[in-house]
Amino acid sequence: MFQNIREEYIEQTAQETKKEKKTTIFSNVFSLQYIPLYVISFMISMVGIGGQVSPFSISMMAGAMSNTIPILGIIVTGLIGNTITFGLEGALSYLLISLVLIVSTFVIKPMYQEQEKNEKMRLSKHIFISTIIISIAKIGFGSFTIYDILSIISFAIISVVFYKIFVNAIGVMRKHRRA
Repeated sequence: MFQNIREEYIEQTAQETKKEKKTTIFSNVFSLQYIPLYVISFMISMVGIGGQVSPFSISMMAGAMSNTIPILGIIVTGLIGNTITFGLEGALSYLLISLVLIVSTFVIKPMYQEQEKNEKMRLSKHIFISTIIISIAKIGFGSFTIYDILSIISFAIISVVFYKIFVNAIGVMRKHRRA
């Protein structure tokens, strides 16, 4: 008899902690400390290099992901910025690259570094792979030239370089917030 009461109590507390966990996830995404990152992400996502998606918004999203910052708000603001600047095709490309990047972190586990470093997860190869895959898939349906391949490779390299810049910039912003 007491076992049944104890099991019901354990199940009830487990359900309550799940509800609390869900509310803390959304409250963490919408906390005031991340609003400057969302504004920067929106502005950066409206800058392009002649392609159909902003490499800076991809780099910003991956930099936040590497610094263990909730990326839901950054993905949404990046999606809005890419939609405004590049239209529906740019938003779809950004969304697909983001999804491939997230899935690739589950398939190929990223390397983790010490807590003292700005870059907690090393995502450079994941960014490179995801941008290459989506870009090649876009041109794979039609004819392409050597220029297209070179521009895809340069787009992936630019995304990785700016990822390294944003990882360190986000780390500096977080340190100054705490001080």
